[in-house]
Amino acid sequence: MFLVTELVDGEDLKTVIRRRRVGDPFAPAEAAALGATLADALAAAHAQGIVHRDVKPGNVMVARDGAVKLLDFGLARGVGIDLTTLTRTGMIVGTPGYMSPEQFDGRGVDELSDIYSLGVVLYEILTGRLPFRAPTPIAVALAHKTEPPRSVRLIRGAVPVWIDRIVLQCLEKDPARRFASASELASALRRPHRGGLRRRGLPTGDWVVEDPAQTTDWALVLEAPKEKAGWVTGQALRFEERYYRLEECRAPGSSRQPWTYHFVTWPEGEVFRRLVDYERDSAERAESRTGSLKNRLTQWLGRDR
Repeated sequence: MFLVTELVDGEDLKTVIRRRRVGDPFAPAEAAALGATLADALAAAHAQGIVHRDVKPGNVMVARDGAVKLLDFGLARGVGIDLTTLTRTGMIVGTPGYMSPEQFDGRGVDELSDIYSLGVVLYEILTGRLPFRAPTPIAVALAHKTEPPRSVRLIRGAVPVWIDRIVLQCLEKDPARRFASASELASALRRPHRGGLRRRGLPTGDWVVEDPAQTTDWALVLEAPKEKAGWVTGQALRFEERYYRLEECRAPGSSRQPWTYHFVTWPEGEVFRRLVDYERDSAERAESRTGSLKNRLTQWLGRDR
């Protein structure tokens, strides 16, 4: 018996990344195109009910003609097949630096695990390093499961905001917060990103001012209909699983304009002097407003009687 496979004349992506790490980094558009091609490959596998489970640069070949190939489905399994039917009970399979948080639990994984691993690959292509590094596999596993990854832009400032957000969405701890499919990820990586700011409404009544084309230096811009009393420059803000430092607060020019808060990514290694959790802070402000309204209503009803 024998097996015939395609001969890919080229080198694996890990070798390419090492060679280009210094002096010749991947351009964001080049990284996005490569990532979209790999997402297409995963989408084709997922359509056949196959989860790769070991997506990493060592399993990607870049041919001399520029073609990109996803290889080595040796750890792949069919969707719906329990992990323990293919391996010993409790055995972890994969490469720790690229494994999703759920893979470390030794339980079944689905297509969203491959999306996480591809996010790690994109992170490495853009920065030349892994999002989580530690001396032991156990420490790496703990980081994947508990630590938020550093923003790509914090390592390489020239990376546009839009691709940084795509990578970080792939690396969400909760699979439900990642891209819903590899096809959706491929589309996001190929979508044209032109200039111009856009506003995204939040359930709290605030707005996020997004900058897909990287026309500003801010990592986060929040607009609020009222002043955030107690927020001061230099404080840390936890917002959508990321940490930011408040650099500037702008009062509105008129009653119809919002308060604007500008943030940068929290510098690595800097100690939090004051940390505000956005969701908790918003909930407390809403509760305070509700309580104040009830008190005024009670007073008014008392006077009426």
